[in-house]
Amino acid sequence: MQVDESKEAARGYNNRGLLYLEKRQYDLAIKDFAAAIEYQPRYAEAYNNRGRAFNKKDKYQDALNDLISAIKIDKEYADAYANRCFSYINMGKLEKAEFDCNKAISLDKELYTAYLYRGIIYKAKGDIGKAKEDFNTVIKNSPDKLLVLQAERLLK
Repeated sequence: MQVDESKEAARGYNNRGLLYLEKRQYDLAIKDFAAAIEYQPRYAEAYNNRGRAFNKKDKYQDALNDLISAIKIDKEYADAYANRCFSYINMGKLEKAEFDCNKAISLDKELYTAYLYRGIIYKAKGDIGKAKEDFNTVIKNSPDKLLVLQAERLLK
């Protein structure tokens, strides 16, 4: 298979995996992201997306492995840091989670999921002032209504 054909195949599997992810068909999404990675082993987005699917299935160690791979491939991948933060939160590793949220925000000031996750970390650590600040950042700035609702719920 030509290089262009394998890139195109990888992109196709990744895109279909995203559709499955959106439909909450996580096992099918994981299979497609794995196929994308098979065609393009350095496809950071496919690793990130498979990590997201593993997070949705509460398979945090599997998610962590993929998100580490995505970050090794692209050290500036803000979404991968935010998704790894989510894995660490659910594994109880709040210091590592906070580091990743801070890194994600430093790379993309408009990545509001990272603010939400960091707010969750602050709340868990008892720093209510910082938690409120992050939740309010989401509420005031995020175009994602679901994210805003989550932040509003956590603010109470």
